[in-house]
Amino acid sequence: MALRCTDAGTPPPPAARQPALVPVRDAWLPVAPVAPAPEVKAEAILELLQSMEPMDAELLRATRWHAVLNWAGYVFRAGRHKNFYRHSFITEKFDQFISHSWHGKSWQKILLLMVMQNGLPACIFGTLSAFAMALVWQLEWSGLPGYQIAANADAEHVVVSFWSLFAGLLSTMVILVLWRPPGNVFLDRVCINQFNQDLKVMGIISLGAILKRSDSILVVWDENYVERLWCLFELAAFLKTHLPDEGRIQVKPVGFGSVCFLASATLSVFAVYVLFTGEVEAYVLWTLRVLGVLCTYIFLKLTRHHFDSWDSADRRLRAFELKGAKCWCCSVKHVDPDGKPVEICDREVVVKCVISWFGSVAEFEECVQSSVAKALAENQGTETSYASKLGQDSLRAQAPILALQFVACWLWCIPSCINLAMFLARSASRVRPASLQRFANIARRKAEDGLRRAAPVAFGAPLRTSDLYEVVLFH
Repeated sequence: MALRCTDAGTPPPPAARQPALVPVRDAWLPVAPVAPAPEVKAEAILELLQSMEPMDAELLRATRWHAVLNWAGYVFRAGRHKNFYRHSFITEKFDQFISHSWHGKSWQKILLLMVMQNGLPACIFGTLSAFAMALVWQLEWSGLPGYQIAANADAEHVVVSFWSLFAGLLSTMVILVLWRPPGNVFLDRVCINQFNQDLKVMGIISLGAILKRSDSILVVWDENYVERLWCLFELAAFLKTHLPDEGRIQVKPVGFGSVCFLASATLSVFAVYVLFTGEVEAYVLWTLRVLGVLCTYIFLKLTRHHFDSWDSADRRLRAFELKGAKCWCCSVKHVDPDGKPVEICDREVVVKCVISWFGSVAEFEECVQSSVAKALAENQGTETSYASKLGQDSLRAQAPILALQFVACWLWCIPSCINLAMFLARSASRVRPASLQRFANIARRKAEDGLRRAAPVAFGAPLRTSDLYEVVLFH
């Protein structure tokens, strides 16, 4: 994203864009206006950005959530030749502003937004569908076949089926992809015209006005976010117009969606395996076992990476500095691909806006280090805490009814196992706590001191052990 104005200077609203007229031999002919100096352009843009008012009311545009998630997030996957501006509409208020970096992976953003917006309806409909199918099959209303398994060594065979599991999984996936969540949202690719240079510049200049009218902001955090200058501008504009303690900032690592998907896939594979154990051919069971182990490995690997990125985000936010951000114009040394000089430096404009809003760059950095880092910490809580509490209450009541015992197992045992798995994955992350790091350093020094006294001499040099202990203690 960069501000690249035409030679006519900062573009005025469409209705006011009229050519100048000069008299030539008793006639009036239009002439092109004189291009202002680059300093004048920069000051005009800076004044518009600082005012946080739109250049035109038609630039305040939002889109529906279902338009963002339609066709499995096609907005993020489509090439640059696709125009989605027609899916936007004029509005006065925005339910949410999506702040993200286009340098991140699109499929991770799609999974994250699907889980956040469609995850709860998908779980509800999936559970209801599974219960409904279990009831229909148990009452023999459908005529669907089942298969027999032995309850124990002496008992007769009982008939079971997989229809309930199949119905729950199928309805969950369908709702997850096709659900139409309510509310409007701002996404730059849809709500800013990407094929009209004047409207694009005007839309970028009006970002402050859009953020001022947004109820909340969703920060899709990835490794590139804190390095992108315009992402930080969006954050600054929102912090300027909203109180930090209002809880309107959501910070979500981009890998959260993929972790949820792999967790569901792993549990589904193990559920199928348990359902068919001992009643199918050996190669089917071995296929399910291999698939379950593979899903578990990928899930734990993604979970570990997810917690690593979360810890990395926390460290980078608490040590945030604006000078580390990158912008397009500085990366190309202020010369565009056509060989023309880029007259307006995005960094200078954004830094001046930050100073005018917060008083100094240091005040803005302190605000990010406190408010945004706090929002990240608040989002670290597990999503199953409410379910765990309900399940504990059910077990505490010693519910004698089988259905309530099943609900207690579903709402307490399974979330507790998920919490334990995430705790183990977080403990195995590459980022160690300070206390563990100090313990490892002490143990390494003592081990080196002990071995140094008994170190053999090979080719006239003592055996080096530092690299060995680095591998043992940290990998």
